[in-house]
Amino acid sequence: MKLVLNKFGLSIDDKFRTLVALTLVPVMILTCGFSCNVQNVVDRVNSILEEVGPALQIITSLLPLLGAKQIPDSVVTGINAWVPKVQKDVSELDDLYKQYSADLANNADAQSKINAIIATTDNDLTSIFDVIRVLDPSTQAKISNLVTAVIAAVASAENIIKAAEGKVSAKKAASTVFVTDGKDFKAKYNAVLKAPSGDAVVDAATAKVGL
Repeated sequence: MKLVLNKFGLSIDDKFRTLVALTLVPVMILTCGFSCNVQNVVDRVNSILEEVGPALQIITSLLPLLGAKQIPDSVVTGINAWVPKVQKDVSELDDLYKQYSADLANNADAQSKINAIIATTDNDLTSIFDVIRVLDPSTQAKISNLVTAVIAAVASAENIIKAAEGKVSAKKAASTVFVTDGKDFKAKYNAVLKAPSGDAVVDAATAKVGL
């Protein structure tokens, strides 16, 4: 199945290509760059990650609004188990980054801890694609696009962190950032949420919620 977020330059065929697309497709240059002070960068990462939980809750809140779609119990159960798992991952990532940000480039132990939770977060985020494959095409596409927007936001935060670690250049990290901060993520997420699907039930459901 091919998912396309043309407005944001993302074209995704499966969960593997999701991560590849997010790291290889230049989308937006950070207006601040990475010349800002450490606290400014920490604030940007935090503002992105703190919006992930509410964005995931939007997906959960859509399920009862899609009653006419007869969402299978397995999907409801899967999404309800997935949301807190990802929220825990993101919270841990945020906490670790705030704890070690002042000297991250010189702290190999901190980098190891952060990179481990980054890998866990990426794996947990993409795991939901297998769960929602049983949905009708319109519902699956909408939820997949919302998940992809969340993945892109988390990847943005991760790329900022990698630049702080010195693992990638500031220029390369900036070229792969999808959102610059929490406010930017909210705007882009809502644009994906409200984008017409061509399905009256899906569009009526998404009209009732927002980040």
